[in-house]
Amino acid sequence: MSSSLKTKNSIKKKKYGGILPSILRSLVAENNVEKTLNLYYCKLTPKEQNSWEEVLRIFEWFKSQKEYAPNVIHYNVVLRALGRAQKWDELRLCWIEMAKNGVLRTNNTYGMLVDVYGKAGLVKESLLWIKHMKLRGIFPDEVTMNTVVRVLKDAGEYNRADRFYKDWCNGRVE
Repeated sequence: MSSSLKTKNSIKKKKYGGILPSILRSLVAENNVEKTLNLYYCKLTPKEQNSWEEVLRIFEWFKSQKEYAPNVIHYNVVLRALGRAQKWDELRLCWIEMAKNGVLRTNNTYGMLVDVYGKAGLVKESLLWIKHMKLRGIFPDEVTMNTVVRVLKDAGEYNRADRFYKDWCNGRVE
């Protein structure tokens, strides 16, 4: 067997490990998020984060670093975690902080907010994000449009979902 084939096979067999297991072991041993993150200084993906409290602690740690520059991806991760946990007051505070820091919202931001509010059963509030988006001059992309349609369908509002989709296809969002 060639060495390149052996390497490919070993990569296929290798399970996810990365730096996360080391970080988790250190967190258990130290019970100090700041010290652990200072040791590893890595970015965790949403799948690697367990709770909204941890997400906020890690985000606060990132923001405390001199070289940190606020960005929409980090805010989106925090907003999603807060929305999934239905921590609406904290989500609003994060939204306000995002604006104060000059971080521009994207289709991904609005689509994610539509999604978390919709999954929480807050369909009216979910759709208000589309209104907000429109007021800011941002037109929903395909993913955001699909999210709105799914939220409306999940709420049993098939006619509204169909109308939203058709309007979106014609370049209108009402």
